[in-house]
Amino acid sequence: MTRLGAGSVRAAGYPLGQRLLALFGLAWLLFDFPLLSLWNRDTLLFGLPLLPVTLFAMWAALIGLLAWTLEGRGAAEGAGISASGVAPGGGAGAGGAGAETPRAQRPDAQDPDAQRTDPQRPGA
Repeated sequence: MTRLGAGSVRAAGYPLGQRLLALFGLAWLLFDFPLLSLWNRDTLLFGLPLLPVTLFAMWAALIGLLAWTLEGRGAAEGAGISASGVAPGGGAGAGGAGAETPRAQRPDAQDPDAQRTDPQRPGA
């Protein structure tokens, strides 16, 4: 049984390209004439005409879905969780059994802020 982590619902599904293509198709349908004509009425919503309010709401919803799709993938990768929802190394995450040793704790790790001197150039 695989463990589900942050963003695994989005990451474990379809590839990113397919999800973006689906969002494009949804946007195309929402902003196409037949569906837009449903909202072209002489009705006021919060004192504003229905069509512009609906256009803005659909636009904002599509931007939110796009951000959710793209950021969900980055959040899972940034948290050290693979697309399968399991931490690298097959462990239970940070500090769990089988978790990888962070690079800073490895004996072969070098300090990136340390000054390096080139034996060919004195004072460098």
